[in-house]
Amino acid sequence: MKKISILLTTAILVSCSSTTTLEDVEKQEEEARSELIEAKQEMVELAEAKEEYSVDSRDQMIKELKSRQKTINNDINSIKDIESENLSSTKENMISELESEEEDIEQRIGRLEDQTRENWESTKDSITDMITRLEQKINEITANLENETE
Repeated sequence: MKKISILLTTAILVSCSSTTTLEDVEKQEEEARSELIEAKQEMVELAEAKEEYSVDSRDQMIKELKSRQKTINNDINSIKDIESENLSSTKENMISELESEEEDIEQRIGRLEDQTRENWESTKDSITDMITRLEQKINEITANLENETE
């Protein structure tokens, strides 16, 4: 959108100068077309990067949760290895709390693994349609240039 506002500003400035030549208009048309192509590429790259990010961030969260899960399992085993009748009730409470946390983590991992990759194809198609409409507007604006040069 920033590029489009730059294009409009440039067009206004060009139109305010004392004499605008056909070459000025053709140069502006070429610049507008070039900016549209670049804008389309940038928007499509953004959508693709977002798709990749959705996968990478999910994988990173799963990795962190599995690490925490491993730590919890090690803690449970360490607590079970403690030999003391005085701590029996405390041990059971600690183990119960850790097992509850481990179950919660298992459910979170399951939900993350069930998530599908974000799909921005329809948005990329929409971007292409918008760019096509803008190109048509450029064609509309410059349609009579060829007639004026004859």
